[in-house]
Amino acid sequence: MNFALILSQLGIPADLTQDFSLLIVVALVSLALGLAVGRTRLVAILVNTYISFALLVSVPKEYLADYTQRLIFFFVLLIILILTTKNIFEIIVVRSGYLWRVILLGFWEVMLVLTIVLAIVPKKMALDYVSLNTYPYLTLPIFHLAWLALPIVFVILIQKNLSR
Repeated sequence: MNFALILSQLGIPADLTQDFSLLIVVALVSLALGLAVGRTRLVAILVNTYISFALLVSVPKEYLADYTQRLIFFFVLLIILILTTKNIFEIIVVRSGYLWRVILLGFWEVMLVLTIVLAIVPKKMALDYVSLNTYPYLTLPIFHLAWLALPIVFVILIQKNLSR
């Protein structure tokens, strides 16, 4: 089944099918992640993602010269940190007023990991999964900084709203 053909039959231009596909994948993964682990665990995963990224950036390039080594290092470290965080996989019942916060926090987490991965892999490989139109919004330094900062800002705003 050709997904691009289905999207074109729905009236989506052919040059936007890759962007639309990425949007659908990010939305589904965000929803699944948010519902699977809940807000509290998402914040812990978010912190672990930042720690993994900081450690990856701190490792000298000659130790992790290849992008596959860098990706493996990042994800192995992230998984180890997540698994060692106490009670990370407890099942949480999401209250009705918090569902949108959990889904949105899941979105920020998925986008953060996506931008980190795209910053590691070669541009040619990344363009197999992301369109040339979307690529700069995920990898240019100013946007990369924004994708790194927005989850923190969102967590701060959630915390202020919950403390009222």
